[in-house]
Amino acid sequence: WNEAAKIQREVGYLPGEISFIEGMNGLEFLKLMQGMRGLKDTKRRDELIERLQFDVKTPIRKMSKGMKQKVGIVAAFMHDPEVLILDEPTSGLDPLMQQVFIDLILEEKQRGKTILMSSHIFTEIERTCDRVAIIKDGRLVTVENIHDLQSMRRQVIDVTVSSQEEIESLTKC
Repeated sequence: WNEAAKIQREVGYLPGEISFIEGMNGLEFLKLMQGMRGLKDTKRRDELIERLQFDVKTPIRKMSKGMKQKVGIVAAFMHDPEVLILDEPTSGLDPLMQQVFIDLILEEKQRGKTILMSSHIFTEIERTCDRVAIIKDGRLVTVENIHDLQSMRRQVIDVTVSSQEEIESLTKC
């Protein structure tokens, strides 16, 4: 707890399910998060809001899942943290906003940020990550370079046989 303020400044976190305070709109929530981090400059916040194209004055209770996700993304990124922890970050986003988000991730990666992201969407991981950790039943199964993992992906081969003898010869192998 002694380092809580420092950690909040250095880490951006987007949970899988965001809990919002009742009665707030998006801007009020973002201002609350800014205040908790001691953030005075609103330039980055405003750039992210414009980029993600949503109305921050909408009451959170009236927001769609995608709009709430955008509020969470802005909250995680607006203080320019060195480390980003993102749980299913594109959940609820339409395909256009998913691309905007991926572009944002790639920019942050280019700037040298450390990004830990969970996702069930392999194409999203392929486009944004260098290394992948696979977790199964709560246990870390492997950590691989994304290029190595891509080459290990299952391949499906269609085989056409024309006789019973061919089937029998294949099953003997």
